[in-house]
Amino acid sequence: MATVPTKDPWNEGDLTKMSVTEFLFLQADKTNPYEGIARLTAEGPEQSATVKGALVPTRGHWPEFNVEATQAKGMRAPSIKMSAGLPGDALRLTRSQDHPEANGTRITDVLESKLGKLGSLYYKAQEQPGSPADMRLREFGGRLNLGPVSLAGSRTETSQETMPEKYRDQFAHPRSRSVVKKAQVGIRQKHPKSGGVAGLDLWREWPRYGTPWREGENPIQTGGRAFYEGPLGSGTLKGAMTGRRVQDAGSEYGADLSYRFPLLGGDASLSGEWSGRQLPTEQYPTGQTSKWEVGGRWTKKF
Repeated sequence: MATVPTKDPWNEGDLTKMSVTEFLFLQADKTNPYEGIARLTAEGPEQSATVKGALVPTRGHWPEFNVEATQAKGMRAPSIKMSAGLPGDALRLTRSQDHPEANGTRITDVLESKLGKLGSLYYKAQEQPGSPADMRLREFGGRLNLGPVSLAGSRTETSQETMPEKYRDQFAHPRSRSVVKKAQVGIRQKHPKSGGVAGLDLWREWPRYGTPWREGENPIQTGGRAFYEGPLGSGTLKGAMTGRRVQDAGSEYGADLSYRFPLLGGDASLSGEWSGRQLPTEQYPTGQTSKWEVGGRWTKKF
């Protein structure tokens, strides 16, 4: 037997959490396949107003529909977001529209599928048809979970017009573009007694570029992060190490460590951070820099 939703999907039924000027609740007869919910929120200091609406299924595995529109001071037009999805986001399609530029509109479409504990897949397309550069983005990727190990990959392509329109027909590919392929593997392990969590993330990027005149490959980048967080004595210990290497250019790395514990009726913490690099930049032509920082803090409420 299907269950009938009885909670506001935004605030889980707790009306005290809402900063609302007006609240409208429309519930269809329980024999209908959907219940409708609508809400209007107004924020004084920001001078903004948001309207949200949803059609929530009351039976079976019917899709859910959501719409949201926001208008704030200084916005040329309201931002709009619409989505439709199956329960548990087994499949969801979302379209949003906003206005990051004075004369431009950005449209974003996302198709995603969550496969439970197994992983997820997504495809994202973004365009700015009103912008002078006509910027576009295409991205797809996914994640596969195998117990404590997760594998992920993505491909992102961005492009924009950089050539005056009268010269574009002289080039096979008049748009400037960038393509980045990324692969990542992650490991998470929880200590059965202490509850501490340790993890390791490793990733690699293969970037390419294209202009109206030429195409090529940018240096491959490889990076990683190892971390731990867990109890130690009466406090909590957090630590992490990071690193990134750019092919034929150099590397940068860092580490941080912190310990938080109760002291004299308050909370105390000690922290340290260190970072270094062998990666030439305009500011550091030799590329060799390093720095470290330590600190402590104690707070108590009276």
